[in-house]
Amino acid sequence: MQQPYRTHKAEVLKSLDTDRQTGLTQTVAEARQTEYGPNQMQRGEQTPAWKMLLKTFTEPLVIILFVAAGLALLNAGYDFFNTGDVEHGRAAIYEAVAIIALILLTPVSPFSRHAARKSHSKHSKA
Repeated sequence: MQQPYRTHKAEVLKSLDTDRQTGLTQTVAEARQTEYGPNQMQRGEQTPAWKMLLKTFTEPLVIILFVAAGLALLNAGYDFFNTGDVEHGRAAIYEAVAIIALILLTPVSPFSRHAARKSHSKHSKA
């Protein structure tokens, strides 16, 4: 059956040789487990946390933020040394610090995913 989601439920149940109320018989379930294997998710290769951290710094948005922080620092240097506008230079430094803080907060998301994967693998072993 190519597209079971487009087929009426009675046809799907009939093609899978099962009943809606009772499910599979023990013998059919054992035969299918022998044929298809256990009903478990396949474990993929685990990505080390340090690789996930480095990968976050290659994302386009993070690169754009690095460029913006660099431009803010250049602007601050220009204001301090060429125009003498200390107040505007400080504001540019504050902008750069805020952008760098955003960059440093970016890796939090992949590490939460990594923690979720570790938790899932612990529970799937049990």
